[in-house]
Amino acid sequence: MKTFDYKKLTKEELDDIFRDFPFKLSPMRHQLISLSFASVHGRCGFLHGVGTGKTLAALWTTQLWENKKILVVCPSSAFSAWERDISKYTDYSHEFLLGSGRHRRSLLKKKRDIYITETDIKNILRTKAAIYAACYLLLQSLGYSFDDLENIFIAGGFGNYLDTKKSIMLGLLPDVPLEKFKFIGNGSLAGAYLTLISEENKAEAEAIFEKLTYIELSVSNKFYNEFVSALFLPHTNLALFPSVKEIL
Repeated sequence: MKTFDYKKLTKEELDDIFRDFPFKLSPMRHQLISLSFASVHGRCGFLHGVGTGKTLAALWTTQLWENKKILVVCPSSAFSAWERDISKYTDYSHEFLLGSGRHRRSLLKKKRDIYITETDIKNILRTKAAIYAACYLLLQSLGYSFDDLENIFIAGGFGNYLDTKKSIMLGLLPDVPLEKFKFIGNGSLAGAYLTLISEENKAEAEAIFEKLTYIELSVSNKFYNEFVSALFLPHTNLALFPSVKEIL
């Protein structure tokens, strides 16, 4: 399908463009606009409100892209909507991936077009919000911002698997130039090793320890306010995420 300026098209013009698409339900204009956007962009996301038909828009997009194997991750409360729309408005076969890890892996052996599973999205949001809010508040308490940092070191095995760009999109990492992020792996183990092999390193570590300040975030009203603001994707204050705002 050729590209076009989908933003200016009327419902009639959109209907004409998608006249050969196998709709089993007449789409609304905003759904056609979403499909138009998807036809131009190979990878994209839809920010649709509750009750606006985003499940159908997503399913139609997979048909537009001719996806062969699809994974849907959603809250269990949305299972019925996905099952209804898949069964009623598409020819896709589907399977719910529930139960233990072993059982879900066995279900994946079944040949289906769509696999549906759940995740606790709220826990993911809380985790990323706590990390971002804590770092933001600690810097703010010293009169600094993320832009003032020369390097941001990410330690631990988990950090090695982070996609920096996507983590910024989620609001987990601050929106700063990518070259500032440095992945150091198991920092605690490497630090322990360095202090054991060098008296100079040990003295430096002790000097840093003496300069540490403890801030109790759990009783801080400022932390709570920042935490609530960071629960959204990427954040309620998009000015903190200019590159994400530009994409949106």
